[in-house]
This record gives sequence, C-alpha cells and structure tokens, in this order.
Amino acid sequence: MVSSTDADRALRDLRDVVVRSTIWSSLANADIRSKYRLSTFGSLWITLTTGAMALAIGLFYGQFFGQDMHSYLPYFTASFITWTFIAW
Repeated sequence: MVSSTDADRALRDLRDVVVRSTIWSSLANADIRSKYRLSTFGSLWITLTTGAMALAIGLFYGQFFGQDMHSYLPYFTASFITWTFIAW
C-alpha cells in the first residue's frame, strides 16, 4: 500500500526531473559525444537511423492496423524512441 508521503516524494521527484532537465540532457549529450568522439557523423547517424526506423515501422503498423496517421504516428514514434534507448 502506498502512503501519502510516498506519493508526495514521487511527485516531488517527477517535478525535479522536469525542472532539472538541463542536467539529464547534458549527461545524455556527453554520453553520445563520448561514444562517437572519433566519428564525424556518429551522433547525427544514430539520430537519423532511429528517426527513419520509427517512421518506417510506424507507417507500416499504422496502415496494417488501419489507424489514423495524424494521431497514431506521434505516439508510436515517442514509444519507439523511448523503448530503444531504455533497451540500450
């Protein structure tokens, strides 16, 4: 059972994540730079391939399941990118 203090702490943590987005975005940027520091197009390449894959799979799934692309594609793309980087 979750007490109100646990819920308050969870909400405070979520608020801190949003407020301090520069910290985690800087850490993510530093991680990508360190992985591809010897490559000229490394970070651009990973961004383009992830975007192209999300678009291609999203369009295919949307057509296959008969979804409206204007509402389906943003949700699919966000979940695909999130899942890709969590699984990394």
